[in-house]
Amino acid sequence: MPISTEYIEVFKRETEPLVKIKLKNLFEKKDLYQSVALDANYLYSSLIPVVKGKHESVYVIGEDRNISKNEIPEQIETQLKEVAFDFLRKTPLNEVFIDQAQNIGLEFTVDAIRTFCNSQECGKITFHSIYKHPIVIASYEDIHGNIQQILSFTFFCKECKKELVSYLVRRDGVMFTLSGRTPLAHCRDA
Repeated sequence: MPISTEYIEVFKRETEPLVKIKLKNLFEKKDLYQSVALDANYLYSSLIPVVKGKHESVYVIGEDRNISKNEIPEQIETQLKEVAFDFLRKTPLNEVFIDQAQNIGLEFTVDAIRTFCNSQECGKITFHSIYKHPIVIASYEDIHGNIQQILSFTFFCKECKKELVSYLVRRDGVMFTLSGRTPLAHCRDA
């Protein structure tokens, strides 16, 4: 099923905040080599109002009948779910991607996170992003069309402005894995 421009706009609008939330969770609550995954069902559910509102009736593929806009036939529902999953696993983050004249690359940033500052005089927990977007170190499309990327995120301590914290994230399609952190995190005694 070809992805219409209208669907791409919905995907972008819904996916970018989802990626931010998942990555923030990865940085704040996960340890090295743990992962978070993007949920295609969430993205698919954002398409339902668009599909229902787009047409008074939707032609059912392979059948000679129309249905009302308040119902979505099983065939179209399955196709929309596949499109949502493909979009999440195949769309590069923060780089230009042309797919038959469709630019569907996603741009996002993780503005701030909560992690401990290792500076002796500080010890605060709020860090802000240095760069508007993460740095794409490597990007590769495997034989199945899944995007694999290595992303770098760098934050500075909001209080002392001395401490930098960098994260290395590996992306395999819909899965993001925390592959590195510098400096290593440690908690201060209460």
